[in-house]
Amino acid sequence: MEIRETRVISVRQEIDYFSVQVENGEPQAGRLLLLATGRCDEIPDKTGFRRFYGRGVYHCPFCDGWEHRNGALVCYGRGRGALDLAVELRTWSADVHLCTDGPVEWSDEELALLAEAEVRHEDHQIASLEGSERLQAISFADQTRLRCDALFFYSGCSQRSTLPERLGCTFDESGAVRCTGFRAIGVTGLFVAGNVQGGLHMAISAAAEGAHAAIDINDELLKRGFLAVAPILQA
Repeated sequence: MEIRETRVISVRQEIDYFSVQVENGEPQAGRLLLLATGRCDEIPDKTGFRRFYGRGVYHCPFCDGWEHRNGALVCYGRGRGALDLAVELRTWSADVHLCTDGPVEWSDEELALLAEAEVRHEDHQIASLEGSERLQAISFADQTRLRCDALFFYSGCSQRSTLPERLGCTFDESGAVRCTGFRAIGVTGLFVAGNVQGGLHMAISAAAEGAHAAIDINDELLKRGFLAVAPILQA
């Protein structure tokens, strides 16, 4: 086995193998291909979000919610996904606001869910996030402020690489590669692991998926008749 630290320029699927062009070397060929290129959480384009990312601004409460339990928590986003995230934050704190950064027309059902969970919603536009070393408050365009110990944003999650699309993968409504198990649908010989497909977006889950995908790849090679050559025993 050889590990190479290089950038993949392109991947082309031939009749019975994949040709991988790397940045600083000759093309590599493989009968099967595993993509573990991940996805990117889209950080909102508002003043302070990137500055405090990882220091009060997060996207996953399961990763960072416990450290901010019982604090002033804010969910940033719009639509039902943001509402569900805001309600979920009540697991960690009784002080939760949903900030939509502008007016939103909620249905009666959605308003009832917010009321039942005791989540307050704020529709004023956000001017910036404030703090010194860590996030401390949200400043709104109307000059009001809201204390904030941690903000969790709900946004899109795009593919980190264009390779899945260029190989002909299909995607679901969340942008995840459609798969059967760890096999990409519609692209023979292509396997995926980690955030490329749907499911939990956690490093530990991605590692486990890599192990599952590796076993599937080994089984596929066996089905195709690629067996290791037995060594010749010396007398």
